[in-house]
Amino acid sequence: MSELHPLLARQLRAAARMGADGRADLDALIELVDQSYKDQDRDRRLSERANALMEEELHGANARAQARMQSLLNAIVAGIKEGVVVTTQSGQIVLANSCAEALFGLSSAQLAHMPLETLFQAVEGPNPVAAAGVIRGGALHVSGSCTPVEITASAIADGDARQTLWLIRDITEQLRWAAQQQENTRRTEDFARSSSDWFWQSNADHSVIETFGDAPPGAENYLRHGLSGSPDTDGLSVVLAERQRLNEALAARQAFREIQVCLSRDTAISWYAVSARPMVDPDGVFLGYRGSVRDISAAKAHEEELTSARKAADDANRLKSHFLATMSHELRTPMNAILGFSEVIRDQVFGPDQARYCDYAASIHQSGQHLLSLINDILDLSKIESGSYRLECQQFCLSRLADECFMMVRPQAAKGQVGIDAELGDAKVEILGDPRAMRQVIVNLLSNAVKFTPAGGRVRLSLSLEGGRAMLSVRDTGIGIAKDFLPFVFDPFRQQDSGLARKYEGTGLGLAITKRLVEQHCGTIAISSEQGVGTEVRVAVPLAAGQAGAVAAA
Repeated sequence: MSELHPLLARQLRAAARMGADGRADLDALIELVDQSYKDQDRDRRLSERANALMEEELHGANARAQARMQSLLNAIVAGIKEGVVVTTQSGQIVLANSCAEALFGLSSAQLAHMPLETLFQAVEGPNPVAAAGVIRGGALHVSGSCTPVEITASAIADGDARQTLWLIRDITEQLRWAAQQQENTRRTEDFARSSSDWFWQSNADHSVIETFGDAPPGAENYLRHGLSGSPDTDGLSVVLAERQRLNEALAARQAFREIQVCLSRDTAISWYAVSARPMVDPDGVFLGYRGSVRDISAAKAHEEELTSARKAADDANRLKSHFLATMSHELRTPMNAILGFSEVIRDQVFGPDQARYCDYAASIHQSGQHLLSLINDILDLSKIESGSYRLECQQFCLSRLADECFMMVRPQAAKGQVGIDAELGDAKVEILGDPRAMRQVIVNLLSNAVKFTPAGGRVRLSLSLEGGRAMLSVRDTGIGIAKDFLPFVFDPFRQQDSGLARKYEGTGLGLAITKRLVEQHCGTIAISSEQGVGTEVRVAVPLAAGQAGAVAAA
């Protein structure tokens, strides 16, 4: 027999104590067993009741916790300033906040169980129901309007149920701001392209430079190689007029203005002015420079022109001073002769010697003629330069005029023992001009040639036709013109021999007057000379219309 249950063994012992003969009382035993069953039933009922109460309490606590969590979640969702929608795995809406209601114009109750995809239009990317990540589309309002939105989807788990949380953000302002930024960028680029300046940006070490606007290749090349400029970069020579000021500004990371840069390649030279301000981040860390470049080549050229004009004016004043000093001598000499000889005649210093006084009168006349020539040269140049010299144009025979001038100068040549001849051709050369002015041109050239040709030398006047123009040439075997003075030979008040005691008389204005008179006839004048060998002056003037046509036909 196996060992009895402890409770049954205890009850048997209790029943044995109750028997008269020490044997177990069956009735007592049955009563004890019955009582034990009753106790067990009572304990089971108490346990079941306790379990039920505990389960009820746990369910209540769980429900209260879920309610609190739902309330908190609802508060969070309601407080989010973006649309929030929760959908089932099939895309049906189960939750929507007030922002989502405003986007769609529908209440949460109306949105409930609606397919999410029916509320969007023109979605960029995959179907929003199946998508994950960020997509863009349009939220359809019940009124028919469409709001641009950005949608972020993320999966959430609720037990065995799979749901998706959608954050729907209105990006109207973002798109407006982006469009405004694009417009600002386009506007800036348009300003940069339409401006005569262009703009650039560098990093902190000035090694990477970006340009904006239509920068000339040379300037852009210079900027891309650094502000300090490396000489002879890709064949581009860089000269910084203010390198020290630029380097000091770069070292101190300070703004700088109007740093002048000269760029040259081959014979092309350009000048630019570079200005910039430093860039810093919110913490004050230096990021680089933003600046502009302006082409100042025209201003530089104008500045050089002004400098040249100022120098020319200074030279002209100096030359005029020399000229006046020379003319004081030139004018004083014949005037003294006139006064001296006239005084001798007036006082009859030599008695009644009529022949001698006639010679003195001739000297007075010659000095007067010379004085008049000097005055006429000065007055003629003054009239020409002031614009008051007017040509009296008519058609005339240049051949005949040249011959007359030749005959006028022959006595001067004979007196100086200078041989003179003319080769004027047989054809009549007709031009349109002022005979008086052209006479002055030819006489000036012939007189100069004779004056500066020593005895035994020769002067030759020639006239020919070349391509519809009359070509006058005066060639001599005189002293010639120094090579360094030749470029200035037509300048007024400038003389090769500028000393006070000059060998040759005159104002030195003859060639200046001649050049201006030739140009007033739409002609040109050129001179070639070699010192000690001689000089040739060539004048070309247009033929009269009728003769020019005849020459062209021939």
